[in-house]
Amino acid sequence: MKGSKREIRPGVWELRVHAGTDLVTGKPRYVSRTVHGGPRLVSREMARLVAEVSAKRVVGTNVTFGSLLDTWLGHLEALGRSPTTIKGYRSKVESAIKPALGDFSLDRLGPADLDRFYRSRVQHGNSPRTIAGMHRIISSVLSQAVRWGWVDSNVALRATPPSAPMREIPVPSPRELQLLVERAGLGRQPERADLLVFLALTGMRRGEACGLQWGDVELEVGRLTVRRSVLDVGELVERQPKTGRVRRIALGDLGTQVLTERRRFVEERATLVGAEISADAYVWSDVEDGLEPLRPGTVTQFFSRLVVQCDLVTRDGSRRFAKYSLHSLRHFAATQLVAANVDVRTVSKRTGHVDATTVLRIYAHALESRDLEAANILGRIISDGSGGSEVA
Repeated sequence: MKGSKREIRPGVWELRVHAGTDLVTGKPRYVSRTVHGGPRLVSREMARLVAEVSAKRVVGTNVTFGSLLDTWLGHLEALGRSPTTIKGYRSKVESAIKPALGDFSLDRLGPADLDRFYRSRVQHGNSPRTIAGMHRIISSVLSQAVRWGWVDSNVALRATPPSAPMREIPVPSPRELQLLVERAGLGRQPERADLLVFLALTGMRRGEACGLQWGDVELEVGRLTVRRSVLDVGELVERQPKTGRVRRIALGDLGTQVLTERRRFVEERATLVGAEISADAYVWSDVEDGLEPLRPGTVTQFFSRLVVQCDLVTRDGSRRFAKYSLHSLRHFAATQLVAANVDVRTVSKRTGHVDATTVLRIYAHALESRDLEAANILGRIISDGSGGSEVA
């Protein structure tokens, strides 16, 4: 490995050592150092610099972190990730991450730089949860860079973002759900009440419900298949479910009744205009032939108006319904199942979570009632002397 030197001005030298080829750009890389002194000192520093560069072995890249962020976002788009997910990532990248860290070269970005960034976001008023979300993006980006061979290791794994406490998700009680359904049934579109029951029963995401077609429903066996999700990105597009997995959901008696009545409603509506309901018609649609899905945003707006109406009707001034969102119905399904001792694997499969660990993490608060039940069971066993083996 060779180096070169040049005297910038009397007694000041620039040392330059070739450090291989950039793994990303393919261009030669050099490490430079400025030395003050005479020829003998310059020779010693040159030898030291050559030894240091040789010891590194893996060259890496001096491509900027900002370039990596852009490449990563493009990679996600090419993989067909949800446009709404990418939009959320891009928002955090462009508004905060890239302005602060984008100019760092990958071979110089370290955990201390990330920690300074996290502290600055605290000073900007971001919550620990928001900062944790940024940290997850940064870590995912650097993990991808490791897989591509752009860097040797993910420095985000050595950073220390602020801890984000688990947030207990507001979930309506069964009685509150009944009030929501009853109020929806008194509105201008009373059939929306069936949609609320359906969401609370299946735990489906709103996009999945909007993407459900009659060809996915087997009323005779009381089952449906989640094959797609509808997203609104200015125009309606269909994607695979969030986890990319097709799943089947049992309807049970109530679910079968709801969809049977829904089928009767849409067929009567179609008959009035001489239309027919085909297998690819959407179950939840506001058009007569069902070939245009209900927009996810429309469902959210309906629910937002509904919770305001319920707070006005209850008149207790508590605004207890205002804390609920449409997504609360999905959490209602999972929470009630966990609290009823349904095993988490079944809950995970029904709601479309990645794995049972995710269910345990999100719905840990619902396990508290089971923990109290377990304590009481053990208390009765100890007090009664039942359930244990006889002492010889």
